[in-house]
Amino acid sequence: MSCLRTIAPDIVAMKKLLLAILSALCLLSCSRVEEAKKVVAVAEAMRFKYDKVYPDSTEIAEAAKVLKQVRWFYPTDYTAVNYYYGRHLLECGDYANAMTCFITAVTSHSNNYNIKGRCYCNMGLLCRKVGNYKLAYQMYAYSHDCFKQAYDTIAVMYAKDDMAFALAKMHKKNECIKVLNSVTDSCNDEKVLKHTKLIRAIMYRNLEQYDSSIIYANEYLKYNPEETSALLVKALSFSYLKIKDSAVYYAKQVMDNSKFQDDIESAYYILQHDDAEQISKDSINALAADRMDMRKLLGVREMKIAQAVLLLEQDLNRKPNYPLIIIIASALTAFIVVTAITAKRIRKKQKRLKHEQLSVEERQKKLERDAAIYERQRNEHLSKLKMQLEDTCRAIRETQDLKNTMKWEIFDEMCAVADLRLMNIATRLKSFGLNEREVRLCVLVMIDGFSGKEIAQNINYAESGIRSLKSKTAKKIGTDSKNLRKTLQNIAIIPD
Repeated sequence: MSCLRTIAPDIVAMKKLLLAILSALCLLSCSRVEEAKKVVAVAEAMRFKYDKVYPDSTEIAEAAKVLKQVRWFYPTDYTAVNYYYGRHLLECGDYANAMTCFITAVTSHSNNYNIKGRCYCNMGLLCRKVGNYKLAYQMYAYSHDCFKQAYDTIAVMYAKDDMAFALAKMHKKNECIKVLNSVTDSCNDEKVLKHTKLIRAIMYRNLEQYDSSIIYANEYLKYNPEETSALLVKALSFSYLKIKDSAVYYAKQVMDNSKFQDDIESAYYILQHDDAEQISKDSINALAADRMDMRKLLGVREMKIAQAVLLLEQDLNRKPNYPLIIIIASALTAFIVVTAITAKRIRKKQKRLKHEQLSVEERQKKLERDAAIYERQRNEHLSKLKMQLEDTCRAIRETQDLKNTMKWEIFDEMCAVADLRLMNIATRLKSFGLNEREVRLCVLVMIDGFSGKEIAQNINYAESGIRSLKSKTAKKIGTDSKNLRKTLQNIAIIPD
């Protein structure tokens, strides 16, 4: 008894200490939640007043982390912070994590349909960037439903415009016109109606009805004379109609005013092909090189966006029915408590039986199937890369008056362009111990279309020794002169 009396005060003191610690943790947690909610409020104010994205990645990421822990108590703030964080990541080019944020926002149990609609719009935009217009249309349809539930009539009309754009890209003309007509008939907002004209211009351009496309683009440009999307529509339409002067004129306006890499790349294409008679050959080569640089940047971006779209497709395939799960879980709670031990034993038994049934032969078959699928996908990927490489070589071969301009004095400049276009093959070849002349020989063999005499002139070497130089070079990289170009292709497309 005396011992208990001695220990009792210590127990009371410990309880008080634990209570104080818990109280401090609660206060700290509440303060962090309030700070996170302030970040959401600031981000929302920036969007409404200035149409800007919250700039501080550390603060918005920390706010998302804090609100995730209390998402069941603050669902609206949790949905909003994921949207604003996703927009920030989207601006930074982190498309996969941005898509993850948008998916988290739309799958939350919040009733903030306006934010969810904006998330679906951004998801549709990412799908559109990689040409997945079917999925983009699905996302825009979801955004339309969300805005409708939020009673945001203007946003509903913009969502319909986006749906019409996706339908136009899928060449569903009748459905596209039907959606656009519904906007025109039911909307009085001047901005939406102007945007509808731009969508019609893009639709007719996609459907190769270039005269109608130009008419609607002109109607839109009456209100926004410097809108690069409409200027690009006119430039492309005039280019396809073979009206080169007009195509070049509008392409140059796009180059001067646009901030979008996709539009600039299209303008490069028009200038390279339709302005060829007016500019020097060096300028054509410079345009071609700049366009290849732009395509390389766009290709990297499209790969990142494709990864984000893949995340969306996977989520749609495995997306559960949350309301049904909640109802079933609530109905079976009492039964699960009573039968927990029995269910655990059943699961263990089922797992053991399943493991026993899975024979070694079945495992081997599964491994073989997986290996076959991987090999097929790898071959398809390498085939695609090879086609891209051939297209690059063809583009270089078709450059006007290439053979006459390739002199020894400017060969280094040519090699620099070829090195960039041929996926840094010249850099990779140096690892095989090739000297500068042998590397240049490989570049010309890779481009193809040159005779032995032309190769000899361009690398400053005797024509009679070209064959032996080819054989010596092929031997260094582990092949013969007959298979030299094929081996160079493999070096170019297969990663290190």
